Amino acid sequence: MRKFKILFVSPASYFSRSSVALLQQHPDLFQQPYDVQSNLLIEHKLVHHTGFSHAMSQLGHHVATVLPNIQTLQKQWAQENSVSYSETTWGTEILLAQIESIRPEIIYFQDYPPLPFAVWKNLKQTNPYIKKIIVHRGFPGYFDTLGFVDLLMVATRHLVTQYANYGIPARLLYHYFDETVLDSIQLLPVSYPITFVGSSGYSFGAGHATRYWLLKELLECTPIEMWLEETPPSKEATSKNPLLSGKLFIANSITKFLSWIPFPIRQMLINSKWIPKKYRDLFNNSQYHSWRIGLKSNLKINLKEPEKPLMDLFPRQCHLPVFGLDYYRILGSSQISFNCHTDAALGDVGNMRMFEATGMGSCLLTDTGKNMSDLFDVDSEVVTYSSREEALEKIKFLLEHESKRRDIATAGHQRTLRDHTVLKRCEQIDEWLQEII
Repeated sequence: MRKFKILFVSPASYFSRSSVALLQQHPDLFQQPYDVQSNLLIEHKLVHHTGFSHAMSQLGHHVATVLPNIQTLQKQWAQENSVSYSETTWGTEILLAQIESIRPEIIYFQDYPPLPFAVWKNLKQTNPYIKKIIVHRGFPGYFDTLGFVDLLMVATRHLVTQYANYGIPARLLYHYFDETVLDSIQLLPVSYPITFVGSSGYSFGAGHATRYWLLKELLECTPIEMWLEETPPSKEATSKNPLLSGKLFIANSITKFLSWIPFPIRQMLINSKWIPKKYRDLFNNSQYHSWRIGLKSNLKINLKEPEKPLMDLFPRQCHLPVFGLDYYRILGSSQISFNCHTDAALGDVGNMRMFEATGMGSCLLTDTGKNMSDLFDVDSEVVTYSSREEALEKIKFLLEHESKRRDIATAGHQRTLRDHTVLKRCEQIDEWLQEII
């Protein structure tokens, strides 16, 4: 089997907030050489998906990792490599210089390429050593451009279908647990009866409404503790950008109109080839931004948009967000890890928290989905709910039946380490690479 030189390009979505604890430990972090900075960020798991590089290296590939949106890190690389750049286009210029320096055969973009479309579309022509460009993403969108990649991998079955409706072949690659976390954190003594760690949905619009209102009810009725990401919406940024404001207005208007149409007919309209592509894209973008259509109505929760941060409403139970190894420590210290997918999942399950919680040995209580049997055995490896009433009942049961809860947690942990590790996913990626090259 062929071995490849791969450049892994992975954004750091929450880096400005996740780096605070690391900077307290290493106040001179951004004065260090590039390799020192990069290795520290990866070791502390402050960037999602960096386990990919380690796993692909285990399979014999040579992998370099770039974190393109960490400005201080990227500019340090530019300084060490005598690369000049403009302050307005530093991201593109430095990343292109890194590509030229590394000269990869394959570029793997975790999420959409952080380059202008005209640039990344022509990378193989401008850099003949590049043989393939591949992308993995967990959300819809970019239907007019992602058809140009050589391999598109998506995290849900619904996304495979959605991209296929645009003539884009996509392969299903679920998220995973980075098992190298266990080299840094052993399974921990249980400290918390039940936790939720992640975004509450506040400031994310109607797409997170189900999660927000369910979490609010759990805070009212259970001993749950939460570590929440609740970034206030930036009204100022939107108001200063008339184009953005206008697009959001149009998307929301379309969403409200479509919400009155039965769901199967909506999907037919959205995917119909006779509707001009720009309008189909607008429909899909309105789904992505607002998601009032296709909400998981089986939970029967008030689906108003989130109104106030849960941290303000429940200050004793809600804590500031945690990232990296601290995030995993909370999961590993939880008897029960609660999970609720966004409404954008449209009935599919498989978000990162499912694999991370089970990987850390916690008993996972998650909303059910039509593909659950692909991932875990219900009631023996994970516990599921399909309504808020059932969620509350299952929480009560699990807290009262310690032996059963521990058995499920152990079985879920073993299943994840067997089937849902980063190494397992990379073995699948490697098979696909051998096919297309």
